[in-house]
Amino acid sequence: MKRFAITLTACLISICAAAQGVLSVESESAVLDNGNVEILITVNLEPQWYIYSTEPVKGGPMATSLTAADNGPYTLEGTLRDTETPHTKIDPGFQMEVKYFENSVRFAQTLRPSTTEKFTFKGWLEFQTCNGMECLLNEEEISVDINPSAAPAAAETLTAAAES
Repeated sequence: MKRFAITLTACLISICAAAQGVLSVESESAVLDNGNVEILITVNLEPQWYIYSTEPVKGGPMATSLTAADNGPYTLEGTLRDTETPHTKIDPGFQMEVKYFENSVRFAQTLRPSTTEKFTFKGWLEFQTCNGMECLLNEEEISVDINPSAAPAAAETLTAAAES
C-alpha cells in the first residue's frame, strides 16, 4: 500500500509539473505562393518561464522540435525553425550560452503536399521550459487541418516567418 501511495504521488506530481510553464500551444497553416504549406505553432508561456530555441546545443538544453506522427501526403521541408530572433544568455544550469524565448514565441515548419485534397497534419512539439529554478521536458500534440488548394496567404503575413 505504501508503494502504491508513493507511485500515485509521483504520478500526480509529474502531471502537475507537465502543465507548468505553458499557457497554450496553438497551431495554424497557410498555403504559400509556391504551393508549399507553412505550419505555424505559437507557444504562450506563463510569466517567469522560457522555452529554448530550435537550434540544438551539444550538452545543452533540449532544442524545440516537431515530429510528424505519420507519413501523410506531404514531405517535410527542412526542420522546425524559430521565426523570431531568440534572446541569448549564459544559463547557469547548463553553464553555457543558450538561445531562448519568453512570454510567447512562434515556430514554423514548411511542408510540401503531395495532394490537392484536404488532410490533417498530426505530430508532437517537443520542447524544454525553465523558470530559473526548475526545467521541464514537454510534449504537445499538434493537429493542423491543411487545404493545399486554398488561396495562398498574404505575403506580409508570412514574411516574418520566412525571413528567420
